[in-house]
Parts: sequence; structure tokens; C-alpha cells
Amino acid sequence: MPPPDPAFPYCLKKPMRTAVRATIFVATLLCRASDLAQLQEFYRSILQSKDDASIPTPESLRTKAMQDSLEALTPGDASALLPLASQCLQPPRPRVQRIGLDLFMGIGLRPNSSALLDPYVDEIGALLQRPDGVTRRNAIFLLVQALPARSAKALPLLKAHMRAAKTDADEAGIIAADLLHYQSWRNDAAGVHETLAFVQTRNAPEIDSRALYALGEFRIATSDALGLVGEGFKNPDPRVRRAAVEAVRNLGIDVRSRFANALQAIAHAPEELPDIRKIAESILAQSGG
Repeated sequence: MPPPDPAFPYCLKKPMRTAVRATIFVATLLCRASDLAQLQEFYRSILQSKDDASIPTPESLRTKAMQDSLEALTPGDASALLPLASQCLQPPRPRVQRIGLDLFMGIGLRPNSSALLDPYVDEIGALLQRPDGVTRRNAIFLLVQALPARSAKALPLLKAHMRAAKTDADEAGIIAADLLHYQSWRNDAAGVHETLAFVQTRNAPEIDSRALYALGEFRIATSDALGLVGEGFKNPDPRVRRAAVEAVRNLGIDVRSRFANALQAIAHAPEELPDIRKIAESILAQSGG
């Protein structure tokens, strides 16, 4: 029998001992996490581990201290750390994969993240094919939120995932809304038209509602955008009707006047949801209708 270890009593079962070791290692790491060598040692130990019980849970690493340590790294040090994040995505071990993805997410919040993540865009895009929704949504976040601007390589990956028949409607809606934001910012009228054509083709409430909110938020009032708003007022799904009314609220007085009759119909429809009626009434009151 090995000698007693006061920090790790042998009365504990092995999985509990290894979990305690992992927790103490994380605490020590976070005290020195701005040291690249310490971070590299930590992620290498995860890759070399044969037992998931001996490594920390992804949740235990999602701390402000860890995020602060990643933001404190120099661009060169952050770049040196990302190959280990990439390696974590490879083994068929969900916990290790989540830790690797979380490292990418942490780097993705840095103000210079686009240059750091650019070499890994295709690898991140491949995560869109993973079976679990959390991984796919995190990949979407990384592709759209890189700062100060997303990689040009991300656009075709996002568009392809949005258009794929097997893509979850909510994910397609997230991408459609983001594309509308990006395209309007670039004054890309053709791109806006293309995205709205996709939205109308899919005709899914999750996609329609997200697109409508984007039209209002980013002040997109093209003819096909206003056509989608008009269709939204008549949609049987209350999420879409609510988003259409909100879009009109944000698109300015001319658009409010154009949809005054539709707003009146919703405001006085007894079968309409109370909150949607109240939004319509508020818009009409602001417009003097």
C-alpha cells in the first residue's frame, strides 16, 4: 500500500481522488494562468489523460478567472495555445472535446480573435456536422462573432449550413439573422435579397421570427423585407406575428404608416394574444393612429 497522502486520503475511491486532484490543479492553474507554459501543461495533461474522471469538468473551467487569463495572453501566446484546443477536438471523448471547444470560445471573445481563429475556420466549420446542438451553436458563435470582423472563409460555411435540409430551423434562423446584419452593414442589397428569399422558401416560424427581428433591429426596409413583414402579420404562429409587429415598431414612421391598417386589425382582434395587441396599440398611439 502506498504511504498516506494527507491531501488525497486513500479512504476515497479512485474516481473521487482523481476528481479532487483535478479541482486542486485547476485552482492552482487559475492563480498562474497568464503563464503560457502553465496553460500548455494543463491542456497537454488533459490530452494525455486516459480517464475522464482525472480531468476537470468543462463547467469548472468556465470561470471569470479563466476568461481573464485568456484575455491577458499576448496574441503570440494565444496563437501558441490554440493547437492544443484543436487537438482536444479530435479524440472521441466528449468531455475533452468540450474543453477544447471552450478554449476556442474563450479565445473567440478576445478583440483580436479573427486573426487567431482564421487558421481554424474550416475545422470549426466541421463542427456544424456534429450531432449535438450545443456544439453546433458554439461553432456558429465562433464563425459569426470573431473580432474585429469575421473571416471571409466563414461565410460559405454558414450559408451552406443554413441551406442544408437537415439543419435545425432555429440554427438556420440564427444564421439568417446574422447574415442580414452582416449584409446590411456592407450595403449588400443582393445578399439581403438572397437571404430573404431563403427565409421565404423555408417558411419556418423559427426562421421567420428571427429574420423579422433582424429587419427591425438593423433597419432593413427593402421591398422584399417589407413583403416579409406583411406576410408576418398574417402568420398563424404568434412568434412570427409578434416579430412582425416589433419590426414595424423599429422601422420608422413611414413603415408604421404603411402598416397602419394591419396594426389596427391586430390591436382590435379579440383572438390575438394580449401582449401582441399591446405592442400594436403602442405603435398606433406613437403614430397618432
